[in-house]
Amino acid sequence: MRIIEGRVEAVFITPEAALVAERRQEIESTLWGIWGDRHQGFTTLTKGKRERSALGVELPYEGQKLQVPNWRQWSAVSTTELKRIATNLGLAGIDLTELASLLGANMLVSDDDKFSPRFSDVPAGSMFVFPSGCIWEVRAENFPCDHPGKNIHNKYQQVPEAAFVKAALHNRGLMGNVFYPGVIKVGDNFKLQIRE
Repeated sequence: MRIIEGRVEAVFITPEAALVAERRQEIESTLWGIWGDRHQGFTTLTKGKRERSALGVELPYEGQKLQVPNWRQWSAVSTTELKRIATNLGLAGIDLTELASLLGANMLVSDDDKFSPRFSDVPAGSMFVFPSGCIWEVRAENFPCDHPGKNIHNKYQQVPEAAFVKAALHNRGLMGNVFYPGVIKVGDNFKLQIRE
């Protein structure tokens, strides 16, 4: 097992009816997910597309809404990958905290290019360990969807909505489950135990 240390630059909650995340000083992670976030819950409704993309799993009755375990209770993005996305969108120099909010991320980490080749490549089963004792388990790379493209276009009209998915492919970060509850604060130093 390899351990990489990093820093929490920002944390966010996306309320139920919102698509843009709101910045906080701390977030509370429970086994239910991040308290107050639209992705909290033990289960979620899906049509199976994301499961096929991220996990390589084809669900029976794909295309119909199914209730499945929620393996996307949180999402995290890195400063290095957000810089790549911003450059790809023609927004070099954008405030990375603002971009993370537009993506609906729960955590922005500074990684100083510690991940090879990308933060999004951290394998499933790896664990973020925070000072409070909170542990997040990585489930998969977070493949880009259409919603952030709309958020970005609404703020930066020169960026077409459809540009985001291509610009963010393999740079959209990670998602997973809360393995052990606790509080995550801006400025926390974490250890990422990378499963090899």
